[in-house]
Amino acid sequence: MRPPAGKLYAERPTGVWGVRTKGRVRSDLLAPHLWYLTTSLELPRRDLPKLLAQAHAKMRFFCYWVNESGNCIPDIPEPIRAMMEGMGGTIEIHEYRW
Repeated sequence: MRPPAGKLYAERPTGVWGVRTKGRVRSDLLAPHLWYLTTSLELPRRDLPKLLAQAHAKMRFFCYWVNESGNCIPDIPEPIRAMMEGMGGTIEIHEYRW
């Protein structure tokens, strides 16, 4: 199935859509991965809050982040944070330490 942006995404049986940055973004920093998502999903979209409400859906950036040293702070650029808030979305970071 192709969304309006013409990009191919995998839909799981639960109705969850996913876009992976692994293999597309080469950085240990979080910000380049978030910028990739906003670009590839052609965000922001003014119509997205209305579409989400009509579909009774939610939007979130769900990030797995490995913080081996435990002393790094995830960098979420303010423009991305504001864009997600403006569209009714959230950013969730799940941090892993080994």
